[in-house]
Amino acid sequence: MTGVHLLIVCIAGSFANIWVSPLWQNSIYIGKALLYSSIMAPIIHFAVDKREVNEMKELGSW
Repeated sequence: MTGVHLLIVCIAGSFANIWVSPLWQNSIYIGKALLYSSIMAPIIHFAVDKREVNEMKELGSW
């Protein structure tokens, strides 16, 4: 399963239970997921991706 498939499953799953639980409760779950991902994405970018880009620039292959 690729990342895109996993994303589709997560999004579909978060909206599939609208009929079971109230809409505001789903909004809380989506908000928490967006908050956590907005924290982790910059950390991963600066810890991994930024360093690799700088190394490639130093090697002249950028």
